[in-house]
Amino acid sequence: MRASLLIASTLLCAAQAQADWHASSRVSIESQSYETTYLADDYAAPAFGFTTYSDDGLFFDLEYLLHDEEPEQAEEGIALREEVAFTGGYRLKNGIIVFAGWKFGHTSGFDSDLEEWDIQESGAFGGLSYNFAFSPSSSITVAAAAAAMNGTVELIKSNNDSSGELTGAAFGVSSSVAWNYALASSVTTSIGAKYQSYSFDNAIDTETITSLFGKLVYRFN
Repeated sequence: MRASLLIASTLLCAAQAQADWHASSRVSIESQSYETTYLADDYAAPAFGFTTYSDDGLFFDLEYLLHDEEPEQAEEGIALREEVAFTGGYRLKNGIIVFAGWKFGHTSGFDSDLEEWDIQESGAFGGLSYNFAFSPSSSITVAAAAAAMNGTVELIKSNNDSSGELTGAAFGVSSSVAWNYALASSVTTSIGAKYQSYSFDNAIDTETITSLFGKLVYRFN
């Protein structure tokens, strides 16, 4: 995963080196509600992102989210949730944005029987978004995407000390809506909601993540 972050960062910096490219960075906090057949929990997770975009409508984006709350001893709930997404896209003349990219998700935690689980999904996604502008300073953005991924579900340790791992395909869908407001010429804030669902063809059935988020974006130029 670190190698993927390095490659994505290099691509973003290379794009930014062009004269007609600009950049922005953001920080955010997400309140996530996570649920699978085995794990369920509510928690807050910070996220960081960087975007480089051209005057012609092309853009690249990198985002990283991490909830890390490793307990001293086993307790029910999510101990770790990690997400990495690299996205490239293009803004069409009619205002629609077409995008595609790669995403990695990783969750670990304990179920109600204090059995430890590790769940991962990674793969490609693609989708569309549209920005409805109500004034020069405010807008609403809606987005939807689908993903074809690989999924892994691992029982690390059960009460009888057994373990096992299942791998297979995972089909994902996501949607989001956000209200954006420009606080200044280079600073924008956003609040919104996001829904993610990954259907595994193994024992986990479906992984769902519902989020409320707030973002602060700063444009460098």
